[in-house]
Amino acid sequence: MSNSGLKKIEEAYLQIFKVVIIIVLSIALLVSGVMLISGVSDYFATPSNPEPAKTAPKPSVSVDEFLKSFDKKEEQPTPAAIEPQEKPAPVEKKDISLDAMTDLYLGKLWVYLDKYQAACNPPVKVDKETFFRTFDKQFMKNLFRSYGKDYAESQDKFEQAVLSNQRIIQICKEKDGKSGVFYGSLNWFKSSWQTQLEDGKQFEIDERQRVKDFAADERARVIGKKAGAFASLMVAAISFGVFMSLALLLIFSKIETNLRGIKEIERGV
Repeated sequence: MSNSGLKKIEEAYLQIFKVVIIIVLSIALLVSGVMLISGVSDYFATPSNPEPAKTAPKPSVSVDEFLKSFDKKEEQPTPAAIEPQEKPAPVEKKDISLDAMTDLYLGKLWVYLDKYQAACNPPVKVDKETFFRTFDKQFMKNLFRSYGKDYAESQDKFEQAVLSNQRIIQICKEKDGKSGVFYGSLNWFKSSWQTQLEDGKQFEIDERQRVKDFAADERARVIGKKAGAFASLMVAAISFGVFMSLALLLIFSKIETNLRGIKEIERGV
């Protein structure tokens, strides 16, 4: 093969080498830039703020739920008083007098019961004096002390709705006043209120735990991001080093081409 043919092959390979170098240079520069931006972004990552813990809604006892539960029961004797289950835990003092609040809502309770008896017309009616003498006022006071005015107001509305309900009155008539709805409704309201309070406490515990778990997950995420940031910055540095090395090769290749051109000119001269 002649020197001219070898020279052409050499120049062809040199051109291919330059093209490959330029492509790799571009890729290295692109990777370096992307990893640098990614690394810097991850390094300054901060944990997100969780949604604040929610508070449980106030208990709300439904008359309809009581009616459904009442439908499932057989005829039962009227209890002598509200059934005490446990001593309510004391809470902070309320703004109004506890005795005055108890007397107020007990008086309203008698009004609802009196209207209920008038509508039901049982064979044996409870008069006002007997009602106030036999009713467990102290236990109601303990409930009001424990659960406050919200309990008293909710119970008042509940009993007014129950004792004026036409279906309840009809059941009373059918059972000759032995439906046990009065004390039964008071006990059912108390149990429902306590259940909802316990559910509310568990709800708030779960909400606080959710916030803690979210914060822990975010801390772990940020730690992982920062660790990944160092790796990204290392890749960026290596890519930039490859870029600079290949750039030097390209410069040397260009110098060699220029020198070859100078030699050819000199030969021509």
